[in-house]
Amino acid sequence: MSVGKGEAGKWVSAIRRGRKMNHEIKKAIWRSMLDADMSARYWKYLAHGYMMRDKGLRVGLAALATGTVGVWFKWEEIEALWKTLSAASAVIAIALPYIDYPRKIEEMSALAGAWGKLRMDYEDLWGEVGKDSDSPSVEKNYRKLRDVGAMLQEKEIILPHKRALLEKCQREVKRARGLDQGERK
Repeated sequence: MSVGKGEAGKWVSAIRRGRKMNHEIKKAIWRSMLDADMSARYWKYLAHGYMMRDKGLRVGLAALATGTVGVWFKWEEIEALWKTLSAASAVIAIALPYIDYPRKIEEMSALAGAWGKLRMDYEDLWGEVGKDSDSPSVEKNYRKLRDVGAMLQEKEIILPHKRALLEKCQREVKRARGLDQGERK
């Protein structure tokens, strides 16, 4: 049975739409994979920075408290120093629970791990796209992963945002993926 011109045009149009959709899905998967890579790096670095800050405050508090006790015996001679050390250690001791670095570190670490897993899932999906980008499972899996990414972004809202660190992570991802070729001097 022969196909009329109108029907053939419909088939060609449908094939073109399918190719365009596959290209758009491929592009979306690639970009999402890069975003997940950047986010994993970002939250790992941020958590590490907060761990160092928390450790510094705790060591500083211990040093101030010890210094206060050490100076206490000679407080009559160096009363101003004793009062300053006491006040500083009291301020830090009061502030630590409100700063709540341990909770933030835990949340940042969980985000780093979740984004890292999501990056690996996107890399697996990217490999699947390379084999068969027409597979209906590709779009289905992409939508599932996109939902996971959206959930992670909701958790990020209450945490600090460091633009300079984000830009550093973007550069690292570009370099790691060989996308910085045009930026080299």
